[in-house]
This record gives sequence, C-alpha cells and structure tokens, in this order.
Amino acid sequence: MQFSDIMQLRKSGQIDEALHQASDAFKADSDNIWNKRALAWVYYDLMKSASQPENFSVFIDWLSKIRELNLSSDEQMVFDSCARCVSSFIFAMKRAGNIDINRINQLFDFIKDFHFTKPSDTYTFLLKGFHQVHKDWSRYSEFAEWWDLSNFRPVDFEKETFDDKKIMSIGEQVFIAMAKEVLPKNRGNGQPLFDKEKAEQFLFKLDQVI
Repeated sequence: MQFSDIMQLRKSGQIDEALHQASDAFKADSDNIWNKRALAWVYYDLMKSASQPENFSVFIDWLSKIRELNLSSDEQMVFDSCARCVSSFIFAMKRAGNIDINRINQLFDFIKDFHFTKPSDTYTFLLKGFHQVHKDWSRYSEFAEWWDLSNFRPVDFEKETFDDKKIMSIGEQVFIAMAKEVLPKNRGNGQPLFDKEKAEQFLFKLDQVI
C-alpha cells in the first residue's frame, strides 16, 4: 500500500481502512520512512478526532502511539500538527472548566522529546496552551525552561485582540509569570526558598528582552 493511497483513504474519511493498511505496511517494513510517516498521520487523525476533554484517555493513547514511532527530527510537520492539537485540547479543557493537572503533566511528558519547529507560530501556540494553567501548575517553570524563552519572536511581544479588547502579549504574560516563579518562596519555617542561580539566569534573559 502506497503512502498516497493511505493519504487518500484518510482524506475520504475511511480512517479505519487507512489504519488497517498503514499498520500492515509498517509491520511489513518498519524501516521504510514512508510506512512510518503514513502510520503517524493516521494516528494523528485519530488523535484529532478525539480532541474533546471527555475523550482524554483516547487522545493520550494516540499521542502515545505517535511517540512510540520515534520519528526523526525531519518529521517536523507531524510534530507541529501534534503541537497545535495538544494546545487546542488544553484550551478545550479550560473552556469546559475541566483542568486536571495530572493530565497536563501527562501531555507535557509525552511531547518533551518531540522535534518542533522553533521559533514558529505553532511553537508559540503550544506555549499559549500550557500557559493557560500556569497559576495552578507546579511544573510551569520546568515547562517554560524546556520551551526556552529565547524562542520568542518579536511578534510574540505585540498586544493581541480578544473579544474586541487589546490584551497583554503572550511574551509579557510569560515573563511576568516566570518572574513570580523565581521570587523567594516561604518554606513555612521562616527560611525563604530561593534559587539565586535560577533568578540570575532569568534576569539575564529579561535584560535581553528589554
């Protein structure tokens, strides 16, 4: 079965047949990049079709299968599509008032090794998704460091419009959130918890942005 044939099955909505054909082709020759690529796109379609908060277990299962394919860094189109899908899923959870931090952790852990195009509009959109939960997520600082603030583009510091109102740029929002992350924390025993090295690294990045 050729990649183009499987793609045609996907486009015509015959996703079950596409999965069957792509799986057989991959089993027959897993070293063939076109077989792996075809299966990845079928998995992506199935993941996207389950991108509602109530379908999290199905969504994460297909995301897991994409990760298990160990796609090379050349497959950025697949990874970038996953980035948009994951971020949209988080936005959907936020709208539904159904944010589960354990699920956020799972999503982050599943995509950490993906090869995204960066900097890019898609990579910033991925950040916007996870930023939705920064106030309640203890791993937000870890995520921001993984995302790497040096990947901001000039456009990421321009104000955006939401509901006909100008809102703070995503760049400003993230730097403010990270500034709060590096402030001294109260341990509860009268001794503040403060990582000087981490704070200095953040100040260096902030100085560059300014």
